[in-house]
Amino acid sequence: MGLEHSEILKMLNNLPLMIYRSQNDENWSKLFVSEGCFCLTGYKPSDFYDSKVSYTDIIHPDHRDIVRNQVQFAIDNKIAYHLIYMIRTAGGTEKWVMDEGYGIYSKETQELEYIEGYIVDITKQKSHEFELFDQIQQLEKQLKLLNIK
Repeated sequence: MGLEHSEILKMLNNLPLMIYRSQNDENWSKLFVSEGCFCLTGYKPSDFYDSKVSYTDIIHPDHRDIVRNQVQFAIDNKIAYHLIYMIRTAGGTEKWVMDEGYGIYSKETQELEYIEGYIVDITKQKSHEFELFDQIQQLEKQLKLLNIK
């Protein structure tokens, strides 16, 4: 039994992630953004459509150029991208996100039509990763002290 378009859209909008379709312009102007973007970014889909905010602007400044270059590399080489970077939400909170996407190309001309993908919050996972890294560093320091004596 197939699902109706409205049923699929409802399912997508209930997921705690941002599904997107965007142009490959300077701001990655959004053609579609799922309702999950509010939970992730603090911005409503209409904020992206009305250009009140561009997705590029919410990418952490330290990561913006790297993200831009890696996405463009993937688009130029017609491969998918898998990125991990930080964003700043509407409320100023910094979150780690995983962004997976790919270019959609015209069958006739092979020209890029748009980019599709999804972005999910991985802040908790990154926090655990940083905690483990700190614990490993502490253990390594203790081992070095034991070897010295």
